[in-house]
Amino acid sequence: MAELFTAGKKIDDFERLSIESADSIICYSETMSRFVSEKYKISGKVNVFPCIIYKNQSDQFNTEDKVNKSPLIGFIGSFLSWHKVELLVSAFKEIHVKFPDVRLVLIGYGVEWERIKKQVHDFGMNDCVEMPGFVSEEQLLRYKETMMIGVMPGSNWYGSPLKLFEYAQSSIAIIAPATPAVVDLFSKEEALFIDRNNSGKSLVQHLRLLLGNDNMRNVLIGNASKKMTGEYSQREQMKNLIK
Repeated sequence: MAELFTAGKKIDDFERLSIESADSIICYSETMSRFVSEKYKISGKVNVFPCIIYKNQSDQFNTEDKVNKSPLIGFIGSFLSWHKVELLVSAFKEIHVKFPDVRLVLIGYGVEWERIKKQVHDFGMNDCVEMPGFVSEEQLLRYKETMMIGVMPGSNWYGSPLKLFEYAQSSIAIIAPATPAVVDLFSKEEALFIDRNNSGKSLVQHLRLLLGNDNMRNVLIGNASKKMTGEYSQREQMKNLIK
């Protein structure tokens, strides 16, 4: 135990030395910028540069592409406890009564996968919930072609989820947790945020709203897409990096 403590302290000391000696620091959100500035005695400039993976142009769909297709709600990512995938499954069970044609796909894998699989089975929803695990880029593209709503049920306070940018790039309406880093990156005009004080009820309300209101869903999609082709575009972000 003493050896682990000593090793951990050495890592912390080297981290502090590295950050406090840096001429320039890049953080992926304003939240992390504030955290670093408050934790360390910064001598260099702190810049904010969002962490985005840019997909091919073929990943960018028009909302018209998804008309007259069976509505699909999706989650893309790792099955980790702080992502709260079980919250999405429970919310889907509740809204599925009113929207029986809607399907749910949970794409990815992780330590929580088996537990979520059992939850789906116990709810009797094997016919309307798909859990394909890891998929190829070609398979993922086919899912995103029909995905109308992309959900990230939860995150830790510092997380900057790649999946939210992926949803926005693919004309998928976003429902996300109101964590500090996420709220830094997207506004209420571009995503619906889950109330952290009543997350289950809030997620159900957001799903019902977007499934029943095409106009609102399309407005959110349009605003998020505009951000991805403007401020968050590869061209603009590379210009910021060069600066």
